[in-house]
Amino acid sequence: MQPSSDKRYGLFGWREFHNTRKDILNEFNSAKGYNRSRPVRTEHGIAGEARFRKWFSEFLPKKYGVTSGYIIPDIMTVDYNLYHFDLLIYDEMNSPILWVDGNSDNSEQGKRQAIPAKYVHAAFEIKASLTSKSAKVAIAKLTELNNLASFLPPNFSCGVLFFELDVALVNNQTILPNLIPTNPIIGYWGDLSSIVRWMKR
Repeated sequence: MQPSSDKRYGLFGWREFHNTRKDILNEFNSAKGYNRSRPVRTEHGIAGEARFRKWFSEFLPKKYGVTSGYIIPDIMTVDYNLYHFDLLIYDEMNSPILWVDGNSDNSEQGKRQAIPAKYVHAAFEIKASLTSKSAKVAIAKLTELNNLASFLPPNFSCGVLFFELDVALVNNQTILPNLIPTNPIIGYWGDLSSIVRWMKR
């Protein structure tokens, strides 16, 4: 058998990544099915967040920690606001964990941990569906990071991830502009977002 002449290393791992993507969506879909009989339908978003954090923690080098949690500045005042984000990537080797919210039933990635700002490399907001409203809410949330700008490391970045897009909204040109902030957000990747799948209704 002739060795492949294709030396594009970026091709390796995509099949595995695609399988992981399917696993994440299967868990999201299962939770969404359970939600149909509930008055407040949020479990699918929570399940999706948890599964994505788990994948990220397995994918990244071990020096990085992945958690849901709070970014804490070096200086706190009496009237300080806590800023919670769905996913934080931080320097696990050097960062102290200031406190942990959660219980023994939470996964390690699902517990809300308080991380000093100087150790946080990235923050993400995770939403179930991409709509005009969810885009606005996500950007408004990321804007809070500007209040912590002087405490975050120079390489800090942030972004938004959406699990699905209703195919009926694919050509809706009013959605993507909502991912462009009115004022710059520290570390934001412009209007880049991740859509895991297109949803059919």
